[in-house]
Order: sequence, then C-alpha cells, then structure tokens
Amino acid sequence: MHQAYEATGIGESTLRSLVRQGHLAARYYGSRVLIDAESLRRYYNSLPSERQVDREVAANRGML
Repeated sequence: MHQAYEATGIGESTLRSLVRQGHLAARYYGSRVLIDAESLRRYYNSLPSERQVDREVAANRGML
C-alpha cells in the first residue's frame, strides 16, 4: 500500500476506499492490502492531466 502511495501520491485511505469500491484490484496477505500494479497503472492513467482539468474549468466558466 505504501508503495502505491509513493508511486502516485494517492493517500492510503483513498487507496483503501478505491479497493473497496472496486476501482482497484487487490489481494490480501494477512492484514496487508497488496494492490495490483496493472490495476493501479490503469486507474492512475485514467485520471485527467492538469491541462485537461484547466480546460474543463475554463469551459465551465465559458472562457473557451
């Protein structure tokens, strides 16, 4: 879990929530949550880039 946080900057509680919601695949080793790397990569890549967010905000304000 900590490595997923280090790789993405997504907080551990958010990562756990994403696993519970089915957005990330995980396995369990005792009480440890092991997030599937490919699942994490797909989810991370699906997030908007800063430019996409800027464009969406501008569009919502009627600036484009």
